[in-house]
Amino acid sequence: MKKVLFLTLILVLGTFHAFPFEQEPNCENMTFKPSFAFYGNNNLSVISAGRGYTGIAAEGGLSATNLNPASLTIPYTAQAYYEYGIKNEFTVDEGTSSQVDLSNYKAGASYGAAYRVNDNINVGLLYSKANNLRVDYGTVHNYDCSGLIVIESFDQYEKAAISVLSIPVAYKLNEIFTLGVGLNTHIYHAQTSRACMNEYEEWEHFNGEIDFVLFRPKAGIIANFGQNFSVGATFVSPATKRVKEEVCWEEIKYDKNSFATQLAIGTKYSFGSFPLTVLADYRYSNEAVNVEFLDKHEASIGLESKLLPFLTLRTGFMYQNDYRDLDYVQDNSLYWCDQDSYEQNFATAGASVKWRKTTWDLAVMHSGFASDLSQTYVKLGLTLDLEQQ
Repeated sequence: MKKVLFLTLILVLGTFHAFPFEQEPNCENMTFKPSFAFYGNNNLSVISAGRGYTGIAAEGGLSATNLNPASLTIPYTAQAYYEYGIKNEFTVDEGTSSQVDLSNYKAGASYGAAYRVNDNINVGLLYSKANNLRVDYGTVHNYDCSGLIVIESFDQYEKAAISVLSIPVAYKLNEIFTLGVGLNTHIYHAQTSRACMNEYEEWEHFNGEIDFVLFRPKAGIIANFGQNFSVGATFVSPATKRVKEEVCWEEIKYDKNSFATQLAIGTKYSFGSFPLTVLADYRYSNEAVNVEFLDKHEASIGLESKLLPFLTLRTGFMYQNDYRDLDYVQDNSLYWCDQDSYEQNFATAGASVKWRKTTWDLAVMHSGFASDLSQTYVKLGLTLDLEQQ
């Protein structure tokens, strides 16, 4: 028995190096810091996008729960929803040594279903591709001894995405207040393809992969003061997560990423004399918890008009500050290469056409009129309302 235990101990000690173990991190991973959200955000919800990305205080279908879970209102027994969106490619740090091209490698999409439990409770299930992008770092080559013939090439890129699986629940407490909670599970995924120079001055290829989840519920409330005026608010608490990356059969553990507190308030007013609704929202994220960034502020205003029983038109404006700390210095040099302002001013437009139990939505968001960083989003949505026979 002692021999068996002794041989087992030798075997464990001899193979201990083959198992990964916890090490103190000596660097940070930027993949899922605020810069990723800045470039990759898909601004989901077609209706909200068309009216300046507003709707914190507005009731709506399943898509509206991307802004406020208390918004969920099902006119019939059940509802199904699908949204598809595309966005443009653009260049970051243009004209500097850090210039990279960002592209959308998978469209922003959202789909799910909701059910009306009774007059006071609505519940849904929604999957959303909330953020995604691809960063291209170029191609490197290994040559033969003559330096003329390419032996092998390596494309360098990073793909990252955040998906959200949400269970929104809205409860009408009384004639004034509706409470909501979005039981949101955020699914983070990134793939990296890089190359590094070895001691023989040859490029070696390696792949990295990051996968983790965060449960970040969103609380919401809407208060209706009469038929024409309402206010709403949402809250998401802060979180931290140590990012781990699998690289070439090894695991790298980085410092913990900080995920900011999120607050939003909004209001909605409908004129009684003619078909016009005015909405205004403000959203705040404490991104300054990361030293490279400032707090994030977004302000939106939107107009919506139901011109005909089957046709609704929308327009709006959304402002987003450049929340990079352009004065932040690291290693005696400015942290951000590109000092141009990335403040964005989005002009938006949208429309909905209702046909039988279906509603078709279209929206466009564009920031190129008064912004150094030009982004364009085009979105199409379909809502199917189902009535119990």
